[in-house]
Amino acid sequence: MRSWLSQFGFKGNPLYLALIVFALAFVYATTAWKCGNIYLSDSFEYVVQASNILNHQSSYCNLWQQELLPEYWSLRTPLYACFLSFWYIWSSSDHLIVLYQLLVQAVAFLWLYRISDNRSKKFFAFFVITLVLSPVMFISAGQIMSDWIFAWSLFIAIYFIFMFEKNHGIIYLLLYNFMLCVAVLIKPVLLYFFVINFVIHLYIYCNNKNKLVLALCILMPLVILFWSMRNEKLTGVFHYTYMTTNNLYNYNARLTLEHKFNVEYADSAVTEWRKESLNMNFHDKCLYLNTQSSSTILEYWHNYIMLQLRGMAKFWLDPGRYDIVNFLPQLDRGASLSFFYQWDKYNWTGMKQYIVGVGPWFVLLLLCLLIFNIIFFVAVICSCKKLQKSDLAALVSVVIIMYIWIMTGPIGNARFKLAVLPISLWLIGKYLWTTNRSQTSKRSLEYQED
Repeated sequence: MRSWLSQFGFKGNPLYLALIVFALAFVYATTAWKCGNIYLSDSFEYVVQASNILNHQSSYCNLWQQELLPEYWSLRTPLYACFLSFWYIWSSSDHLIVLYQLLVQAVAFLWLYRISDNRSKKFFAFFVITLVLSPVMFISAGQIMSDWIFAWSLFIAIYFIFMFEKNHGIIYLLLYNFMLCVAVLIKPVLLYFFVINFVIHLYIYCNNKNKLVLALCILMPLVILFWSMRNEKLTGVFHYTYMTTNNLYNYNARLTLEHKFNVEYADSAVTEWRKESLNMNFHDKCLYLNTQSSSTILEYWHNYIMLQLRGMAKFWLDPGRYDIVNFLPQLDRGASLSFFYQWDKYNWTGMKQYIVGVGPWFVLLLLCLLIFNIIFFVAVICSCKKLQKSDLAALVSVVIIMYIWIMTGPIGNARFKLAVLPISLWLIGKYLWTTNRSQTSKRSLEYQED
């Protein structure tokens, strides 16, 4: 097995790395099969959407037999459900899907380590520790959720722009843009990245002078435009996803009111908005909820900024309690509410209830994960400080990391960090502990036509 892996250029100790990665995949797969929960609240919508794609050729993400509500035509983007529907042709077992997802992710991590091109023992150790102490990576692949495949879509996009930087082939830039289109059809958080992507292509064009570079950047907005027109045809409202409205009022505005007043006030306000919008048509409903939410955030903008900063901190530091407890409900012990929810509602009394409810051993585990997350964040920062301006793939990596980090906003947590974790790990391997890196020629952005 060592020689087989060595053919693909694995560094460090390829046999040990493969054993560790596949052992972790096996542990999570066995846990998911025997006692784990492979569903979150969002999973139902993906499963139903996949069923509707197979049976009704529609990406509607609620039960087809019930009243068809307009928001469910656009709530979920279709690509992950298409993946599920393809699997359902051969098997109806969600546990087999989870097993397949975990195996794919294990292979993907081996591939990531290979292309990191870092022979350092320190990076090898850091890579392994990251896999062990980042359980959300494997938990996400161990559930019917799209986060894991979204993360690897972004990383593959980075790989193609790395290949474009290395080989100067315009085909790689096309594939980079194709993967961005794939990613935005998996999760809509990438919706506004097409603006930044245009700037990236303009930067490349200034060094390349190939007009095809500018032409390729229209692929992503074209996909967004097509899906928005499809949604307008079905709902009467031109929009990419109803998830934007849902997140705005159900999370951003709600959390702002919680921070300004209290949990009860926020719940009553959001409930009142929902009641008011019940008898409205879809256009008026979206307009009303967006207006109420936006005006709330603008009125209490200082509270929102504090929540944004807190969410950005949680993005990197959150140990993933929510994901661990949902994957292993046996650990819940009645403490399913988050640390910040308990703090916002009960202050120090809530903290005591939280620790007692979670249990001391679980608190110790979360503390270890928190400490590692701090180390990982410092490693990412150190990598960014060593970033070379001529390194296009690294620059785009940092831009994507910053975009996802900011866009997740007040609801930032470990699951959202997963989107940039493979990219961050690759970036760390590229710039830290590189004394034993194989000799490669320096690359520049001087892409001249042959």
